[in-house]
Amino acid sequence: MSRAFVKESDGDAPDDGLPEKQNSGQPNYVTEQGLADLKRRLDAAAAEHARLRATPDALGSKAALARLAREMRYLQRRIGDAILVETTAQADEVMLGDVVTIDDGEQRRTFTIVGEDQADPARALISWTSPLGRALMGAKRGARVVWQRPVGDITVTLVDIGSRG
Repeated sequence: MSRAFVKESDGDAPDDGLPEKQNSGQPNYVTEQGLADLKRRLDAAAAEHARLRATPDALGSKAALARLAREMRYLQRRIGDAILVETTAQADEVMLGDVVTIDDGEQRRTFTIVGEDQADPARALISWTSPLGRALMGAKRGARVVWQRPVGDITVTLVDIGSRG
């Protein structure tokens, strides 16, 4: 068999067969809480990795170890690339860490603007890189901004900018 089509490791990537998790390419702005969450997730992944390594005969542990190793590499990169945004007292413009209230003409909703890794729309935590986050970043109280959504754009009013944290 010809060796021309055999993939050999070049030493640049781990040999676990899994593709690396990619980030968005945006700066990794984080709040203090967001950075703490990343570190907590890394610690949890490392602990689970160590636990599985202690029981190597467990069914599926090799695949789980590979997934955990990939997750740990990803989290280490995210922590290493993190740009901590200091939250300060109330500002006139929406920034990372702000609690914002918007009105779309039918209802008012309140969100916290967070970094990508901390985003959880079900808990009203939206990323600054999301369509709504991008529309609100830098907006002032009372501003009308266009929220570009897949189901159609809507104009929302920034009712309030709450305290950061």
